Amino acid sequence: MWPFKKKVKQRRLEVRRSIPAAGPTRWQRLRAGGGLVSMLLAAVFYVVALLLDICPIDPLPYRAGQYVPADLSSRVAFQVRLSGRLEASPEVPADRRPSTAPSTAPATKSAEPRQGSRQPAYRQYEPGHVLVNRAARAGLQGAGLTGEELKLLALEHKEWLAQRSAGAIWARACGRAVIVLLVVVLLCLYMVRYEGAMVRDHWRGLAIVVTMLLMLGVNKTMVSVLGWNPHVAVLVVVMASFVMAIAYDQRVAMTVGSILAVLVTLQLRGDLGMLIVLLAGVMPGVFLLHEIRTRSKLIEVSGICAGVVFAAVWALAWSARVPWRFALVSGLWSAGFAVLAGFLVQGVLPLIERAFGVATSMTLLEWCDASKPLLKRLAIGAPGTYNHSLQLGAMCELAAEAVGARGLLARVGAYYHDVGKANKPEYFVENQGGMPSKHEKLSPAMSLLIIVGHVKDGIEMAREYNLPRVLHEFIATHHGTTLVHHFFEAAARQRKTDNGRAPDEVEFRYPGPKPAGREAAILMLADAAESSVRSMEDPTPPRIENQVHAMVSRRLMDEQLDECDLTLREVHKIEASLTKSLCSIYHARIAYPTPAGQEPSAAELPGENGKNRQEPKTESNRAEKQDGPRENERENQADRRSAS
Repeated sequence: MWPFKKKVKQRRLEVRRSIPAAGPTRWQRLRAGGGLVSMLLAAVFYVVALLLDICPIDPLPYRAGQYVPADLSSRVAFQVRLSGRLEASPEVPADRRPSTAPSTAPATKSAEPRQGSRQPAYRQYEPGHVLVNRAARAGLQGAGLTGEELKLLALEHKEWLAQRSAGAIWARACGRAVIVLLVVVLLCLYMVRYEGAMVRDHWRGLAIVVTMLLMLGVNKTMVSVLGWNPHVAVLVVVMASFVMAIAYDQRVAMTVGSILAVLVTLQLRGDLGMLIVLLAGVMPGVFLLHEIRTRSKLIEVSGICAGVVFAAVWALAWSARVPWRFALVSGLWSAGFAVLAGFLVQGVLPLIERAFGVATSMTLLEWCDASKPLLKRLAIGAPGTYNHSLQLGAMCELAAEAVGARGLLARVGAYYHDVGKANKPEYFVENQGGMPSKHEKLSPAMSLLIIVGHVKDGIEMAREYNLPRVLHEFIATHHGTTLVHHFFEAAARQRKTDNGRAPDEVEFRYPGPKPAGREAAILMLADAAESSVRSMEDPTPPRIENQVHAMVSRRLMDEQLDECDLTLREVHKIEASLTKSLCSIYHARIAYPTPAGQEPSAAELPGENGKNRQEPKTESNRAEKQDGPRENERENQADRRSAS
């Protein structure tokens, strides 16, 4: 039997070897993804939000001028010192007392001082005594709590808190802690599931935490400290949703605004009606604040939010049969602070953009101005590159809009992607103007350093001119890690002649990184497609379509789009948009006839095969023959023609 035992053992070893190694544990994935710092941020947010909620654990739920929908009775026995204006506070004024109102409250006991005695007098209130009688103000249609009544309620509330046991207080605090924890956990689960980049980007996570805690603190100050109408909470909720919509997107703004509305409602000890009012301020603002192209956009959106909130307050007041005076006051408080939110966000918009590293459409439009120093320097120092960037900007905007990306961001990024060429413009073919190429006197390695260096120079110039950080990606990634074909082949030919070692591709690649944003990836594809089509001798629509498809396929095969979230369907739409744009740029034209009595120019003389000698790409072709490479070296077809 021993041969069988040996085979079984050997078979087990083979099976064990075929089992793949265990992957990283959840704890390892959590640490690698930056989850520990994110958990710390979530814990800090929970602790601070809980402290703002439970301090105090039971605030006085009344304020001066508040509508009283029912009688307010004493919960505990307490005494009131009869001194000053408070002597008349326990009794309802005669002009506000109903003619027939049965008394159901226990009688109060007053310790009347004897004549000449200086001892203070007290009035005793028993549990169940009506402190504020709604029936006494039913016919006044809007008589709110007076100052004397509010003082009496405050004394009763203070005595009620003093008589509560420590166990009851801790039980209430633990209950609220669990509720706040559930809300925070829901927010964290959303971020992990749908916004994984924010979990890894700790700066953005910190910005969200600080924004929400700041809004909770402002709300606590306005309502609990200053004693304002609780409807001022619309201010902080609308502001937070505006900031999130500007800094991130509408989905994040909707989530953060809704979670903040729940936390504010808990903080105010509000009801479902308060939550509805706050959400009524969040929803229209998030839906309408997709793009900010004008200075009045925020004010217009906040005005619409104010109208929706005002309508929600009135609808809730009518359903609860609240007098119109109280509904009007609450509606004006909520609508006014909704409008104020728009003005405040408009005022701090530059700080928001700097803190979150974003640029609104309004800021991007400002950087489109040709009078900007950096664009002016590019136009004067490298006019060919400047015109190429303008043409590329129009193509990128159309392609981005075709897939639902930010077209304006893609256009402005294209304007600035080649600003680094302004340092050495004469080394790039589009700026040589027919002059001999300076690369003829340089080795391929030295030429490579100059060509690749325009990316690093562009980043330095962007920082020098305070270009928005969101545009830096377009400069750094518009070539990704692609191969500089022209100089790689030139170096291979040179080393082959010298019997040297063939160069490695990695030595002639751009340093990267690869594009991560959809707009930056669109720029990479558009730049490659436009450059290769520009080098074609006869750019007919079918040839343009084939060339664009080839360039896009090469970028995909070269794994240049692995870091962005473009789908294949979106890539096909981008390819179709680029083809359409390039066909419209390089369209056919009718040759102008020579006027009668005039000699035809050299370009108008009939050439080979009876074709007109006008070639729209004459300058480009001549530059190619001079080995003046563009930054991506026009890929394979252009390189072979240059080499020949």
